[in-house]
Amino acid sequence: MATTPVHPRKIFRRVLGLLALLAWLGTAWTFWQPRLVQPRTKLPLDLPSHSFVTVPAGSPFAVINPSKDELAFLDAASGQKSGVLKGDMKEVYRVAEAHSRKTLATFMLDGTVTVWHQTDTGKPVTFSLPAYAYVACSPDGQMVAGHGPKENTTRLWDVAAQKEVGSFDGHLGGTGAGFFPDSRTLATVTGEGVKLWDLATRRPRHTLAHRVRLYAIAPDGQSLATSDAGDRVTLWDCATGQERASYPGPDNAQMMFFSPDGSKVGITVAHPNSTWHDGLSSWFGGGRGFELMSFKEETAVLDAATGQDCGRMPCFGSNVLFADDKTLATLSKTGDAIQLWELPPGRALQGVGAWACLGVALVLTGIWWYARAAGQKVKREI
Repeated sequence: MATTPVHPRKIFRRVLGLLALLAWLGTAWTFWQPRLVQPRTKLPLDLPSHSFVTVPAGSPFAVINPSKDELAFLDAASGQKSGVLKGDMKEVYRVAEAHSRKTLATFMLDGTVTVWHQTDTGKPVTFSLPAYAYVACSPDGQMVAGHGPKENTTRLWDVAAQKEVGSFDGHLGGTGAGFFPDSRTLATVTGEGVKLWDLATRRPRHTLAHRVRLYAIAPDGQSLATSDAGDRVTLWDCATGQERASYPGPDNAQMMFFSPDGSKVGITVAHPNSTWHDGLSSWFGGGRGFELMSFKEETAVLDAATGQDCGRMPCFGSNVLFADDKTLATLSKTGDAIQLWELPPGRALQGVGAWACLGVALVLTGIWWYARAAGQKVKREI
């Protein structure tokens, strides 16, 4: 039985259709690629008797060993312990530290907040603060600032004198930040915006006139990033108080922090996890009753100047920081390893490639549609 030959035009249309499909798949891949970031390596941690404590995002990982009453920080690049502090650490669940590590504050389960200061002789001196919910330590370790959970006044303490020496309108924004790198300026969130206070004169240098929830200070002190109630990120010039850039940020922002060179902003986010039975329950109107809700936690990394997406990495709590300008460090879910994520470079070329793929896909689809319509017209005429 003879087979009917396939017309060359029909083969041409099929090839065009296949090429158009591949072009659309390539377009989808290039647009989605910025989110596909894989860990470069994992550093196993052999710390069987240690437990991690909460630290502000962007701060070094901290672990405690209750049996030895010690607290130590981990180097994100090597996983080695450093800066070991001896003392009663059994009920410590959160730590805030100065950049110099001469001063840190520990939060206890009973509400006690203790300031630890390393003196020139090497012997730590401790004193208690009021039941503050948020505390920031100046980079030089000479001052701490803090306030209660519902207070809108930030109080300044002199570490050497162990007493309160001033107060400022506003709160610390819940990110563990506050002091600028030179330890001469304090930032607080007020109803007018973020106020930058001169600690010598106790007067504001600038007011960044935009109501915000969170902020982060760049390592060089020249820039400050904010996130408002609509999760919009704004980059500010701290010398002039003027806006440099503004762009949409990720939803449900929790904390913000800069990379060492200030070129990237990390934003921790938390989304409620949803499952297939959640959809069925809402469809049939079933009540969920009392249950514990789980959250999907991740860190979104943005280019600070443009807002371009540099990737999203899973994280657990606020234990996340930049190991260097191109690497993000997070803890594994089980806390037995440090994960190092290599961040992609700027996405300008990637953006051009994505739009080029989209253009090719549209052209091929148009040609395929025209050839198909022409073939149907010829068929009808025959």
